[in-house]
Amino acid sequence: MRNIHLLYAALRRKGLLAGLMVGLLCAAPRTHAQTTEDALRFSQRHPSAFSAHLAGMGVRGFSGIGVKGALHSNPAGLGYVQSSSLSLSLTALDAVNESSSGSPGFSSDALSGRNEFAGLGNLSYVHDVPVQQGSLVFSLGIAKVQSFNRNLAFSGENSRSTISTSFLPFGDEYSLTEDGGLDQLNDLSFAAFNGGMIEFFPSRLSNGDYPFLEAVIPGTVIRQEGFVHDTGELYEGAIGMAVEAKRGLMVGLSANLVIGAYNLYNTLEEIDEFDQNGIDDYNVLQDDGSLLQGFDHLTYTQRLESDMVGLNLKLGASWQATGFLRLGAVIESPTWTYIEESYGASFTTQFDGGGVLTYGNRADDVGNGFFDYEFLSPWRLGAGVHASLGRVRLIGDLEVVDWSQMEYYSDTEDELFRDLNRQIDDQYGVSINTSLGAEIDFGWATVRGGAAVRPDPLKEIPVTSRGAKLNRDRVYLNLGVGVNLSGRWHLDIAVQTETRDDTWYAYPEDEFGSRQDAILQIDEALTRDWVLVQLTYRL
Repeated sequence: MRNIHLLYAALRRKGLLAGLMVGLLCAAPRTHAQTTEDALRFSQRHPSAFSAHLAGMGVRGFSGIGVKGALHSNPAGLGYVQSSSLSLSLTALDAVNESSSGSPGFSSDALSGRNEFAGLGNLSYVHDVPVQQGSLVFSLGIAKVQSFNRNLAFSGENSRSTISTSFLPFGDEYSLTEDGGLDQLNDLSFAAFNGGMIEFFPSRLSNGDYPFLEAVIPGTVIRQEGFVHDTGELYEGAIGMAVEAKRGLMVGLSANLVIGAYNLYNTLEEIDEFDQNGIDDYNVLQDDGSLLQGFDHLTYTQRLESDMVGLNLKLGASWQATGFLRLGAVIESPTWTYIEESYGASFTTQFDGGGVLTYGNRADDVGNGFFDYEFLSPWRLGAGVHASLGRVRLIGDLEVVDWSQMEYYSDTEDELFRDLNRQIDDQYGVSINTSLGAEIDFGWATVRGGAAVRPDPLKEIPVTSRGAKLNRDRVYLNLGVGVNLSGRWHLDIAVQTETRDDTWYAYPEDEFGSRQDAILQIDEALTRDWVLVQLTYRL
């Protein structure tokens, strides 16, 4: 119900209750996301998780394949369906993330994070309309097209930097009263100040020194422990049809509703385990005149909860060129997405004397709030080939996506979003996604296998914490089997392994980038294993 409310609110807000899908293709509204990485995350799609048949080969089926997943791939493939059917699939995910770091001053422990999930894969109905000639097929369904689930855990001893330095204000981010007291602070520093992670010392002004100190003395050895938890899924509800326009040529169209949620929670703790931060090195003056003395422990947490609803169209064609060769193409319009986000951060500092300061745990604290914006994903152009060689079928896909076309906008943050759109245009380029799969039909069973690659669209290759080039390409290896259980029942099972590398920056950044010279970069090696089980009943 939450996402239905989002859809209604978005349509009413933009006055698009009538003719939205036509307007979507004729006009391209400009959009924005919180970061450029959010933009990419919300645009990416799993290669084949919407169908166990296609997932067994790791392909999308752009050539046009008469299976239930055609509705979410190339709708023209529905034209090859020979009977009405109802299908349901369940999916399970096991994600393991190995962390490491070569950041200067940080001695990293070997840790791994794990995340498991199980739920609906797809539910679809295909109706084959009896016609005198050719083919006419309608279909509707819902399928999972992306999963965000990931856990990252890291820990180690740091002798060079502390997150508390990231909260110190720049010179133009604070102001003083006429008598040298603290007057105003920017939002990030204000929250950290109230949480005890930085403190204002007016006595330092008399010597011309910078008047703020962080809770942790830089250069002392502290233990840092971090955890990053991503959850959420994207589902695509679709309704479509295919018709045989002329002998051997299928054309199809689908209208698609994307519904999903993304949640991010991360926390970083710093512990003075060697007591190198003494009771006289740092103190916070309370309103009642008492002092909280000596740093002992701090915890910084961030949360982001995003609910989204979007719309797009797919138009496809499939041509049976010869008895054994089939060619296809599909064009997917940009997905217009309306997103509502809730965000917040909390700051907690414990002192040697036992006192504790916390800020950010109230809804009206600075740094907590709600935000809505709109988002437009890139156009997608796909092409495929399908070769039948007796009992063997070979399927290949190619998809072109220009990620620099991602755009974001909001009624209230135009200047910020224009800057982010410029960053997207500068940082992202064209990706060519490829997939290759095969299946062998033994009559009562079909064995499948394949692979897919989704290249990283960043123009400039990032580096790991040790200075090596970071490979963020997503690589998929697939196996599957299909079994005829009876004249009407059919079972498909697919397993898939996804591998990719990435990196996480533990210290917060804002429009100024990193707020201190030192960084804490955590390298990730993520492996996600999928199992998809689908049961189909022919009506």
